[in-house]
Amino acid sequence: MHEGKPVNMGKTYAIADIHGRLDLLEAAYAHLGQEKPGLIVHLGDYVDRGKASSQVIEFLMAGEDTLPSPSGGASSSRGTMSR
Repeated sequence: MHEGKPVNMGKTYAIADIHGRLDLLEAAYAHLGQEKPGLIVHLGDYVDRGKASSQVIEFLMAGEDTLPSPSGGASSSRGTMSR
């Protein structure tokens, strides 16, 4: 705990209702790569309807390696509550 000092955790983003659309999930993460999110919260409805449900799950389970940094490499700044 940081006593007496505010902790800058960055912005918090919520992603929901992907429904097996890997293209939408990748687009959201590409946009977030421009920022430096403190926390990404996945709210559910990852699969169903779209054609890439298994790829969506693989993407989410990959964790930190899925968020591109502005320099093009992987970033470990991603937090998630989806696991």
